[in-house]
Amino acid sequence: MSRRKIPRAVFDSSQLTEIVTAGEAAAYLGISKPTLIKYVALGEIPGRKLGRQWRFMREDLRAYVSGGPGKEDEA
Repeated sequence: MSRRKIPRAVFDSSQLTEIVTAGEAAAYLGISKPTLIKYVALGEIPGRKLGRQWRFMREDLRAYVSGGPGKEDEA
């Protein structure tokens, strides 16, 4: 009996949203983890808490750095 090969799904990692830890997010932004969590509490940076750990979407961090949604204009 021959085994039938199951085709593998085509995986394109560019379609995934990269999720980073609080430490990685703080390093990316150049701030400390406590400061990052303070910004999350103030609603300036979106983040999600999974159990006891924070997770951030890199796309949200890029938007914050570039002055996109979630960051107030300084005019």
